[in-house]
Amino acid sequence: TKFFPPLFKGGRGGILSWSVLIFLFISFLSAIFGVDRYLSWWGNLERGIGLFGLLHFIVFFFLLSAVFSIDSDKNKTPPFLKGGWGGFKGQSFSRQLIIVSVLTSALISLLAICQHFFSLSSLLPQSDRVYSLIGNAGILASYLIFNIFLAGYLLLISFPSTGPMGGNNKLSERNAVKSKTGVFLYSLFIILNSFALALTGTRGAWLGLAVGVVVFLVLLAITPLFYKDHKSIPPFLKGGEGGFKEFKKWPIIVLAAIFILFAGLFLARDTALVKNNSVLSRVASISLKDATIQSRLFLWQGARQAWQERPLFGFGPENFSVAANRYFDPRLAGREAYGFDRAHNFIFDYGVTSGWLGLLSYLGLMVVAGWYLFRIAKCWITQRTSVILLGSLLTAYLVQNLFIFDTFVSYLMLFFVLALVSNMSLRAPSEAEGHGNPAESETNMRLPRRATPLEQSSAPRNDNFSVFKKMAFLLAVICLLFFVYCYNIKPMLASYRANQILSLSPAGATKASQLLAGALALKTFASPEIVYQTSIDYLTKIDQAPSLAESDDFYKVAVAELKKVIARSPSQARNYVALAWLDLYFSNQYPSGLDEAISLANKIKELSPTKKDAYLILVADYALRGDKQLGERVVVEAQQISPIIGEDVRKYWEKIK
Repeated sequence: TKFFPPLFKGGRGGILSWSVLIFLFISFLSAIFGVDRYLSWWGNLERGIGLFGLLHFIVFFFLLSAVFSIDSDKNKTPPFLKGGWGGFKGQSFSRQLIIVSVLTSALISLLAICQHFFSLSSLLPQSDRVYSLIGNAGILASYLIFNIFLAGYLLLISFPSTGPMGGNNKLSERNAVKSKTGVFLYSLFIILNSFALALTGTRGAWLGLAVGVVVFLVLLAITPLFYKDHKSIPPFLKGGEGGFKEFKKWPIIVLAAIFILFAGLFLARDTALVKNNSVLSRVASISLKDATIQSRLFLWQGARQAWQERPLFGFGPENFSVAANRYFDPRLAGREAYGFDRAHNFIFDYGVTSGWLGLLSYLGLMVVAGWYLFRIAKCWITQRTSVILLGSLLTAYLVQNLFIFDTFVSYLMLFFVLALVSNMSLRAPSEAEGHGNPAESETNMRLPRRATPLEQSSAPRNDNFSVFKKMAFLLAVICLLFFVYCYNIKPMLASYRANQILSLSPAGATKASQLLAGALALKTFASPEIVYQTSIDYLTKIDQAPSLAESDDFYKVAVAELKKVIARSPSQARNYVALAWLDLYFSNQYPSGLDEAISLANKIKELSPTKKDAYLILVADYALRGDKQLGERVVVEAQQISPIIGEDVRKYWEKIK
């Protein structure tokens, strides 16, 4: 079977598959021409993407597309994909995965709701902005948006008129009970996920969900104007015998209700009810004067300048911080975005890191997926409402990404949805041609008929394993185990030891050097992140327990690794910052560190000329030397860059001189 058939012959996902590959290819080119290939490939532990991670998602997309395309032919579905327990029995594998995703999101939402009202021990401490097991409120919100719409998809197909039976067949009593149960459960999951989404306090995600719902309702209202086959519209959407007229009324009524709700909330924003509620107050406080929104605007201004420096391929994936440091807006000092590695806007994220080509290839995924859905809607009338829902999902995702950013979680859900769209494009022609679809071939544009992978193969299937096949299979298993050990188990062990360091109290931090040496000895891609985070943590603990600076065990291990990281990634300013502070804190034992700290500070000024890190290091160095004149000169220099930065540097100088 050809895994990548010719572009114009359809195949597994056709143009959508090629769009995914082009996105990957442009990302590779951006990494090659970027400023830090190592970081572009591996990313960091917090985000977990990089090209290495992206490659996994691309493979994930093609594996799902392949399995879904086989599963669409029930007569040739392998037994292990057929399911067989509970509500899964008789469901396609793609629908089973949607059910698993929605059920998992409901459990995560339940934990998030509990987290808002009470503490769940140290695992999930009580918080106004919940994050559940995902660890970040914004990332949780992005994950919930996908699953709210997927739950809506399951809700639609649970209705007798929109399920696999269609609208003309009567359901048995048993199936009718299952249908009612599905409607109840999926409605409950939508409510649960929506409530958890509200508790995240992520306004970008709220806006994305609102726009997605509005798009869904608008498309429902106007679809009958473009498609005259109103007999195929599901009865539950028609409003009984009213046909078109009542069908077009209820989406408009719901839209009006949404508008009145939000308008009322903004009008009541100064009332005690809104001010005393953390969720409602965040919604009502949306304005250009809001501190978070202002910090985003300042950040985007710098990102725009960085984009202009490298417009074609950008600075490379995961290198946004390198670019933004060069054009850092001093007004961000003291704000939440002072330490950042994302623009919180997909246009600037992809524009700065992958250039115009990267941004266009990313938008190409959305455009092609939307085009697929449009064509599916024309030839698969019985699933038109579900298609509109998936299109609204992608709209909600794009809108929320104007204020958040892509992560491991959002990529997982995005490529899953793209695989679903690809699968629908394979199934739609057979539904239109051979299963009683009322659409006429003369009036409806159809997708080309794509043969399943088993149909493409003319050779008889041979299930007997030859010796060669057995050896190849054994080699594949050995390689898989090797990669799992090197790139999964070892990084997990290293991260576990790093977490042990971070959890040490100042009194017990003497064990940090041994744990750090053990984590670094594993030689994983996590080492740069581990040595930086543990170094900053150790310096904080020295402030609380100054006796830690009397032993140089941690210093020697950390400095040796930081110098390796700097040699490999010379454009990352934060590594210079960590090394310089270590030199200053241990300058009593290593006086040469004072000279090295000045050299490092000058390099930091070169990489990020408008950030205060270099000036704080310089005044600390001159304070240790007792050189007040040079210290005062640095303060004046910082004040000339920005009054905000100058004030921070001056206060620190007055404290330590």
